[in-house]
Amino acid sequence: MVDKNLILDGVECFRNTTDSKRFRPEVDNGFAITDGSGQGQSIHRKVDPIATAAAGGRIVYMDTNNSSVDFEKRAKASLTNN
Repeated sequence: MVDKNLILDGVECFRNTTDSKRFRPEVDNGFAITDGSGQGQSIHRKVDPIATAAAGGRIVYMDTNNSSVDFEKRAKASLTNN
């Protein structure tokens, strides 16, 4: 496992639910999953709607230290919200 003192924020991305965790639970208590390499998929951090509203509309992203909750899979890699 990776030493948690060396990590600011972590996300684990697995190809299969049977992959082994590398981060300690306090760094990332879950994982994001894609359908495997070469598929062109990407993961994107979700927007926290409550925190965004509280910040006057400034976008605030989810950060629960659980990638299963904080990220969504997209069919293609993109830097936009499409």
